[in-house]
Amino acid sequence: MLLQAEAIAVQKYNVSIIIPAFNEEELLEAAVEKVLKWALQNLKSFEIIIVENGSTDTTANISDRLAGKYSGVVVLHLPEASIGKAIKAGMQRAKLESIVVLDADWIDLDFMAKSLKSLEEGDIVVGSKMLNPASDHRPFFRKVLSWMLTMFIRVVFRFRGSDSHGLNAFRAQSVKPIMEECQMSEIIKTELLLRAQRKGLKIIEFPASIKELRAPRLSVIKRCFMVSRELWQLSRVLRDIRRANEVNRVAR
Repeated sequence: MLLQAEAIAVQKYNVSIIIPAFNEEELLEAAVEKVLKWALQNLKSFEIIIVENGSTDTTANISDRLAGKYSGVVVLHLPEASIGKAIKAGMQRAKLESIVVLDADWIDLDFMAKSLKSLEEGDIVVGSKMLNPASDHRPFFRKVLSWMLTMFIRVVFRFRGSDSHGLNAFRAQSVKPIMEECQMSEIIKTELLLRAQRKGLKIIEFPASIKELRAPRLSVIKRCFMVSRELWQLSRVLRDIRRANEVNRVAR
């Protein structure tokens, strides 16, 4: 159910806020209540969609309790731990014209406010942790890995942005059809941005501040392996799309 904030009806934004949650029992409740308080004060209408996916701790129970306690919160349960499937399911469920995807360990309310304003001009907004190094408070090694990944994507896929794994806000009408085409899991944000870029959607970036609140879910070695495998898969998918488009152009 969508929650109408009658006291601030002068605000014009209607927003679906998606929070994927895998083993977030320590952070989820505080994160959702922080977003909920801000949304009540600043949005015309909203829904907070928790997408619990494959958790092995009490995250599923916490999600259900929050949905029962607050009428503006809904929860989806997925059996498999997959950030890509979680984001995609959340976007399929989203009912409002603007969509914001946050992380339980990365709740940036400044990004929320700026991104909604920016969506009046663009289709996608990226809160980039790469544009302002002083705002990136992660360990040095994590910064280096992010930089290497971004440079690889810029060179190999001709990505024009500074960060393919930042916070995101979307104009639902423009982006939901593209998300339906996405196939990756760990790099679904990268895939979505590349597909959107190739379709000519307008992507706006600005700096976002980040500080890790918990240890990464995957080891560096495992994450590098999964990302590398999906980048190879994505290169084949995009190549096939490009070839199909070329054949269609020749056929005309």
